[in-house]
Amino acid sequence: MKNLQLNIFLMALMLAGCNLSDPDSYEDCVLKNIKNAKSEQATGIVIKMCREKFPTQEQVDKEAKQKKCQLPKDAWKFNYFFDSQFGNLEFTKNVISNIKRTERNYSYLRFQNNNSFPIAGLRLGYTKSDQCSFDITQYETTEYCSNDTGVSQQTFGTIQCNALENFNKKLNMCVIGYMPKYDKFDDSLLEFMSSNGYCN
Repeated sequence: MKNLQLNIFLMALMLAGCNLSDPDSYEDCVLKNIKNAKSEQATGIVIKMCREKFPTQEQVDKEAKQKKCQLPKDAWKFNYFFDSQFGNLEFTKNVISNIKRTERNYSYLRFQNNNSFPIAGLRLGYTKSDQCSFDITQYETTEYCSNDTGVSQQTFGTIQCNALENFNKKLNMCVIGYMPKYDKFDDSLLEFMSSNGYCN
């Protein structure tokens, strides 16, 4: 194991270096460094690091789009809230519908996700008014509801909220934000942002 770790460390140093003997392409990088791989795992490391050093055009284009949309390269590692200062309440009502709340020890929200991407959570605002507002100060209280699995696109599903103290069922509930679930294998959120004018 120590020899393998040392082997990987030396390959990382070699691939990260910049000198006249550096490879000119992904294929050249693999050919020059694969001979140093003494195991299947080390071979995988060589291939991975060479691809990072020489990304495909598709990867380059995707990273450029992520930057334009202000999503970091590893955006799939975190959740990102679209709220009333970013989105559009009328649009939100169209893509998140049939909301039902169940009060037990915890609050459960069931809703229809009409988006083209999964949703990991919702931000809710409670108001005495019949109208939902962009102004957060107009709400008596707000809360975030989410879970790890979320609700897939074009499906009906459930997320969990902590029970609100002194929750008043007479208040009007408004969806004032939602948390897209974005992972590195699914570009649906990135495509949605690009096609709907959320990217500069």
